[in-house]
Amino acid sequence: MTDGYINWSHFSWANVKAGQFKSPYGYEFLVADPKLYTVERTLGSDRLTLNRQIGAQLAGDFFEKQLSYAAGVFNGSGLNTTTNDNGKFLYMGRISGVPWQGKLAGQAAKWSVGADGFTSKDTALTMASDFGLTGNSFTGKRQGVGIDSQFSFGGFDLWAEYLRVTFKPTDLKPAANFDAEAWYVQASYFVLPKTVQTVLKYDEFEPNNKKVGDVVGTYTLGVNWFLKGDDIKLQCNYLISDMPAPTKTQRQLQLRTQVIF
Repeated sequence: MTDGYINWSHFSWANVKAGQFKSPYGYEFLVADPKLYTVERTLGSDRLTLNRQIGAQLAGDFFEKQLSYAAGVFNGSGLNTTTNDNGKFLYMGRISGVPWQGKLAGQAAKWSVGADGFTSKDTALTMASDFGLTGNSFTGKRQGVGIDSQFSFGGFDLWAEYLRVTFKPTDLKPAANFDAEAWYVQASYFVLPKTVQTVLKYDEFEPNNKKVGDVVGTYTLGVNWFLKGDDIKLQCNYLISDMPAPTKTQRQLQLRTQVIF
């Protein structure tokens, strides 16, 4: 199962959700797949966000959705894992708002900001190989923070996000503590209103700030063709990634067809 939960939504300012769902950490991660402007999320978003979790969350919004929050307690063991690895919980929260909304040059404009964070104690949690952990398994304490901002003006959109997770492994390998960091900037523009959209994106992911030469930087050039809004969409992305040695440069062409009915 991907998502399965019960949501009590009697009050807009206090929705209670329990089950398995997206944990509130990382703006790009929380954007639904059909709403993304690129075929895939960034590598940093994939590695540093915490996917779906089993848990309970309190969330809501105020001032006509100009201010929103979410705070939850989760299993911390990941997708479709019903057992808790050590009897301890993952605590997470996010707050976002709209500092300004109005018009520029006669066109609708909006500026949004967000911040999120989490803390967790883990035992034998499976992790990606990028971090250099013993047996790709983590036991210790993790703490993450993130900030993001979005600006829209007519057919132009600008997204930016920064994520950092601090690892403190109990076996002190690969270090007593180290940070993994990721960020991206994404600009998009409708060259044909509501039909053809161009996208330019750059992102970086560094799995261990105490290791030299492990940064992955990726340029993404994209074109989206909206045949019927998000219901029928064609996407084409060309990616150029600067990889750690010996790979160095990697190029990809990605095509995606989206049909919602």
